[in-house]
Formats: sequence, C-alpha cells, structure tokens
Amino acid sequence: EMFYFKIYSMEEIRILTIPSILNELSKEWHGKNINTALKEILSMKYGAKGNFRVSIIDSYKTMDLANYKDGIILGKLFYSALFRGGVQGGVWVIDSIIKTIEEKRNLMELFGRWKGYL
Repeated sequence: EMFYFKIYSMEEIRILTIPSILNELSKEWHGKNINTALKEILSMKYGAKGNFRVSIIDSYKTMDLANYKDGIILGKLFYSALFRGGVQGGVWVIDSIIKTIEEKRNLMELFGRWKGYL
C-alpha cells in the first residue's frame, strides 16, 4: 500500500525494513548511506522522558503483519521522509508522532495530513 502504517500501542514505533532500499548503494538526501542514517536514528532517545522505543521490524521475519500487535509500524511514510530530508526527515516523522501522542491529540489526523505529501 502507498501509505502504510498500523497502530497497536503507543510506546513503540517500529520501522519496517524494505530490503531493496537498504542496500549499500542507497543514499539519503545528504549522501549518507541509508543503513548508516537508520542506525543514527535508532540510537537517539525519543519522547519528553526518553521513554519511547524505536526499533526495526524485519519484513522477512515477520511474514504476517496482520497479526502483529506491538506498536506503530512505519513503512513508506518514514522512508519518504528519510530519503527527502536525511536523518532529520526520519527523526521529524518519529518526533511528530510522539509529540502527537504525548499531547493526546488525534494521531489519525496527523497521518491524514501527511498522506497528501506521499
């Protein structure tokens, strides 16, 4: 699907691996290798109290995403921001989601606004 995300809990954000773009040749906007940028993003602390977890979910090992019920799963939305804005773009998506959750605002409205940019 063009706009892939699922929401299950509010403490974990998972980034779905897309093997075809996680090769050594893939570069983000600033020329940084995508794998290096992703590691940088995963190493950061998120949330006002640093209590949000951001991790990778392997699309090869998790064959049945329909039965996956642990956190928010990001795909194209995250990677579009990463390729367009580098590490800053990827972090912006994650921070925007977390801020929306922390402020108890409607997460679906946030995703709806982003849908037009993909």
